[in-house]
Amino acid sequence: MKSKLPNIVLIVMDTAGAKHMSLYGYNRPTTPSLERLAEDCSVYSRCFAPACWTIPSHGSMFTGLYPSQHGAHEGNFILSNNIQHIVPVLKMAGYRTYGISQNLLVSPPSGLCRNFDYFKQFAKPLGFGRFDHLFNPGDQPAADGILSRITKVLTTKERIRAVLRYFWETRQIWQGVKDLSRVAQYQLKRFTAPSPYQKSSRYADLTVNLVKKILGEITATNSDQPFFLFINLIEAHEKYRPPLGWRRFSHWHDKQLHRMHSLYEPDFPQKSKLQGVYQNLYDDEILFLDHTIGRLWQVCQQHPGFDRTAFMITSDHGEHFGEKDLYGHILSLYNELVWVPLLVKFPAGTVDKGVKDRLVSLTDLYATMLDLGNAPFPAPQSSISLANGTPRKLAISQMVSPAKFWNTQLKAKQAGAQLGGQEFSVPTVAIMTAAGKKILERQDGSLEVYDLLQDMSEANNLAGDLAAAPLENLRNLVAMVKEETGYFDAVKRVAESSRVDEDNSQPFLQVM
Repeated sequence: MKSKLPNIVLIVMDTAGAKHMSLYGYNRPTTPSLERLAEDCSVYSRCFAPACWTIPSHGSMFTGLYPSQHGAHEGNFILSNNIQHIVPVLKMAGYRTYGISQNLLVSPPSGLCRNFDYFKQFAKPLGFGRFDHLFNPGDQPAADGILSRITKVLTTKERIRAVLRYFWETRQIWQGVKDLSRVAQYQLKRFTAPSPYQKSSRYADLTVNLVKKILGEITATNSDQPFFLFINLIEAHEKYRPPLGWRRFSHWHDKQLHRMHSLYEPDFPQKSKLQGVYQNLYDDEILFLDHTIGRLWQVCQQHPGFDRTAFMITSDHGEHFGEKDLYGHILSLYNELVWVPLLVKFPAGTVDKGVKDRLVSLTDLYATMLDLGNAPFPAPQSSISLANGTPRKLAISQMVSPAKFWNTQLKAKQAGAQLGGQEFSVPTVAIMTAAGKKILERQDGSLEVYDLLQDMSEANNLAGDLAAAPLENLRNLVAMVKEETGYFDAVKRVAESSRVDEDNSQPFLQVM
């Protein structure tokens, strides 16, 4: 008799880095629920994201490919329809598919969440162009309109100056008033009905209750059809607004803060104080997120098919809080961003519980789900199933076109480095090896080398201690990896096909 296919639950804790989780050694007790769940899970201590932000990392989880291969990255925000995606594959294998997302980018319009039988998108477009133009080019603000100007600056004072300068230079009084009216309506909507970006904690109950409803309907139908349930939780993403009852480290810091990206300005006041405030708020967000994960586990545990359910908990990337003078999740491939948690409760009798030190990439989730779902489709070489013992030799993280889409912050970072008598070149590729080494290549061709078995914080760059021959070998390894993953072709395609002005893409990047 053919055994039943397991249910698959995939939860992505958006922007939740492993570094800030007590499960992974953090000195603050931020993940008590995950630590309890870990007793029933395989816990992967060396899981790395293939990118430092949302779209490329989710694209890799859903396709098993690196960003340069699946094509959704800094140079292109839409995942192509001709890439084999996990949802239609699982549907062909007999699964009913459900998706819930609190992140606007993790949605059907971006191509990441295509073809779900049921999909709930909690996040909505912000209303005056910051996200709308990504999916609806006709909605993009005029290149020199008042909305475009005020979304390029970071502070209220700068916005007032931008408005006055617009009126003075253009004399477009009526158009300016109409645009400002749209801004006022947007601000009112943010206050009366905040989106997950403005206040994500209110969506925790909505998500838990929706999962209860979905599982209740599945139970009521008494169906043997297996299901795939995907959930994106954006609690740990800036803006940080942890519930007051869950503040252990941030206390009463509830005032409006500058966006993290503003800290790249070389002369930004109170930078050192603010980065501590951000970190405290973030740690409380992780604590509340951990609590929400525990609630979701309990809801799923009550479902009759829990024993034969694969329950996966991970993240798409982490966050910087001043380490190496970096902030947010841009311009970096250091472990603060690419080292992510991964816990998997496998169906009974498949994979042993406990801590696993095997090297893992988020691309491996794709092959794992194919394996668990007995889907008759081959996984790409970039994806290795965790349901078998095949070891991974290398894990790869990429930024395909960082200088183009984070140009303002990059220039600010470079200016700050020059004030200190240094140079900053943006990283493009990081390679993590099974032996514990990490090789990071920057755009200027320079290398950094770290021993992650001894130095997960990447404090000691070993590249300067290497002789010429070993260093050249590492350069050859990086070049080979770039060639095999199509990195050079991806960069070329961005250069040839991009029609988006750098300044016009900046409003989106200030938000994300």
